[in-house]
Amino acid sequence: LEEKVLVEEKEELKEEENQLVKLKDDYQNNDIKAILSIPGVNKEWIIPQGNDNNFYLRHLLNGTYDRNGTPFLDYRVNLDSSKKLLIYGHNSSKYEMPFDEVENYVNEDYLKKHPYLELKTEKEIRSFQVFSVYVETKDFSYYNKIKFLNDNDFYRHIKALKNKSFYDTGVSIDKDDKILILQTCSTLSKYQNLKKKYLLVIAKE
Repeated sequence: LEEKVLVEEKEELKEEENQLVKLKDDYQNNDIKAILSIPGVNKEWIIPQGNDNNFYLRHLLNGTYDRNGTPFLDYRVNLDSSKKLLIYGHNSSKYEMPFDEVENYVNEDYLKKHPYLELKTEKEIRSFQVFSVYVETKDFSYYNKIKFLNDNDFYRHIKALKNKSFYDTGVSIDKDDKILILQTCSTLSKYQNLKKKYLLVIAKE
């Protein structure tokens, strides 16, 4: 049985690897690194990683200019080795945008139905459990702090992120965790007059 499971897992990983290779060929874009999804939701996002955090804000995967942009991985992180990954995408109350679905996490009932995020790479399928959801308006250390002095420094950082959550997710964290942050603009009326209002959905592997 164990051998059968291992074979199935290898076949699944091979399929995902082939899928990403095909996507790179289809779009003629080697920036494509992963596929992000919310299990149970019929939606996937193809995630590229560029040379900066500006290009994909206003460009599609094929390089065409588009105000909707494309959800993308922060250029400063390493998909395989970084303890913290950040993915950005647009959201709007007026137009259909790539990360509209993500704002549903402000509702605790949505998280109870969809507690996990999934990231498929050429090497593996990674699962992350959401532990914090909130809107940030002034403290951007979640974005600015990429490198950490040690594990304790990292733990203090993610604990601060957890403590800001709109509601208690009941998910514990520790210094050995690896985390994924999804960032998008908030459309909540409470923040409508603020220039910077970023919804953060934060999950641990």
